Amino acid sequence: MAVKFYLGCDLQGQPHPFTFTHEENGARRICQYMHDRLEGQREFYAVVANPCYTGSYLELNPDLVIISEKGIGVVELKHHFGEIDCGDPFGHWRAGGAPIEAGRGFLNPHQQVQSYAEAIRKELTASPSRWLPGDPAQISAIKLHTTICFTNPFARLEKCREAIQYRYQPGKATRFWEKFTVTTAAEIPDWAMDMRYEVLSEADWFRSYQLLPQEIEHLCSAFFHAAEWDEMSQYVRQAREPYGYLVLIDEARSLTLPPFRIDREEVWLGRNASVCHIVIPQTYSLVSNRHARLIYAHRRFYFEDLDSTNGSYLLGNPQPLSGLVELKPNQRVLLGDRQPGPKVCQLELRVERLIAERVTEQIQ
Repeated sequence: MAVKFYLGCDLQGQPHPFTFTHEENGARRICQYMHDRLEGQREFYAVVANPCYTGSYLELNPDLVIISEKGIGVVELKHHFGEIDCGDPFGHWRAGGAPIEAGRGFLNPHQQVQSYAEAIRKELTASPSRWLPGDPAQISAIKLHTTICFTNPFARLEKCREAIQYRYQPGKATRFWEKFTVTTAAEIPDWAMDMRYEVLSEADWFRSYQLLPQEIEHLCSAFFHAAEWDEMSQYVRQAREPYGYLVLIDEARSLTLPPFRIDREEVWLGRNASVCHIVIPQTYSLVSNRHARLIYAHRRFYFEDLDSTNGSYLLGNPQPLSGLVELKPNQRVLLGDRQPGPKVCQLELRVERLIAERVTEQIQ
């Protein structure tokens, strides 16, 4: 199946633009990740940006709603950076020590996205439901997923995720119908794949409740007042000039791999093709399935090891890399050990297009 993109429209049928530039940029990044990760999957996904839904809560507009055959999720975008802390006993959230403001007088971003999701769920599950097929008792039990997505690549979520485990559980800060977490833009596709309504099918009690693709499309157009976002569909499919390249260096082998293109602001490196944008050959067995990420921001490249099993190192430096480290052109990074070896992947950052093309010609 496919991933379809929708943009909310106002009551006159005109596109509903984003209020802030960072929201639109974040939405574009998420749409790109959704397309790259899920295009061609058997399941159908719809991404609704700036939805304008009907009913008593028309004034509440989340940034994104993602609908799949198996679940619905509501996404609130934040562009803060630094360490994200949501463990304050009074419910305040902070980024790098500074307060994170939530819209419309909400105490924190979780309350904000929770309110949006609660309004959507109330309309969807009203008995009898105009929008969801099935038994009313069954529909009334569906769960919705909520997430605060931090689109700034320099946001640190570790402390926040630890706090969520004990502060944002059902019966505490979250509702009985809510599954809440925090994510980065690159993690949204996996979050979407994990969404579930968590009720059984009325016709077959051995199957989970699901929506058909045409039912999802009807929700997007009729409930969320959204039209197909043709501009975004074209954007995610177009070829873009890469920011740079990673060249695999292996003097002991004769390889035919062209340079890896860095054509987005954040790429993941590792041996697992299902979760990584740059897939490292299996022969480099010391590399983890999801080993590291490379960020392009402010015309610079930043490398971060993602708690890999064997670590990452700059060539010539025996200290393992920790946190975000600037990677300069022509600098080499080792994945798996501090010294080059047959199981260690050695990558060199190149930024000049002509150099990368020459390397490709030499390898091929």
